[in-house]
Amino acid sequence: MKNFILLLLFCSTLMSLSQKTDAKGRKQGYWKKTDDKNKLVYEGEFKDDVPIGKFKYYYPNDSVRAIMYFKNEGKIAYAKLFHMNGKRMAEGKYTYMELKDSTWKFYDELGVLLSVDQYKQGKKNGICFVYLPDGKLAEERSYKNDVMDGPYKEYFSNSAIKSQGKYVNGQLEGRVSYHFPNGVEVAAGYYKNGVKNGPWIYRLENGNVKERELFKNGKLASQKETDEFFAKSKSTSTTDKSKHPKK
Repeated sequence: MKNFILLLLFCSTLMSLSQKTDAKGRKQGYWKKTDDKNKLVYEGEFKDDVPIGKFKYYYPNDSVRAIMYFKNEGKIAYAKLFHMNGKRMAEGKYTYMELKDSTWKFYDELGVLLSVDQYKQGKKNGICFVYLPDGKLAEERSYKNDVMDGPYKEYFSNSAIKSQGKYVNGQLEGRVSYHFPNGVEVAAGYYKNGVKNGPWIYRLENGNVKERELFKNGKLASQKETDEFFAKSKSTSTTDKSKHPKK
């Protein structure tokens, strides 16, 4: 028992000697941080209070929470994050103040890829992708400063387009279409400032027209206005791009 106590004291002394601060109070060399229950929180090396190289962070159950590789005087970190079960959760790049940057990949608790997102200064920017459990593409959306802006598409599991359209500053704008798995447009029409505005046509799975509607700033027009509009325009604005069922 006496030898065991001496060994603990010796290890404690070594750790305290390795965790140094300089005259200015800056961390230097290899450090381990523990919580109030003496559980390891992180370990890594500092130079002038700046993390350098590889750092490991831990959950309370001692499994690895993250592995970070610091570069450029701690201003950049390439991160691998893990679920508590040990499966990877995310990977990507952090810039100063722990803001996500460039390409980030996210995974579920089984390690299956969920999405691939583009970041700039902590906000989504560019085209982001969402995946089905089998790895097939489910969605692609464009972002600008964390807000949907630009074209989007959603897909069925057979890779056929489920819906497509465009966002402007977070609101649907212009022509939007929704599809059956065989490619026929089940519904197609127009948005303006996030609300339906203009003609909408609904179809059966065989391509035949089921119903026509006319919207004005999000509200249905009267039946008379609707009939007059489609009689005058012959509804070509929404039918030209519709698909016929596959044979």
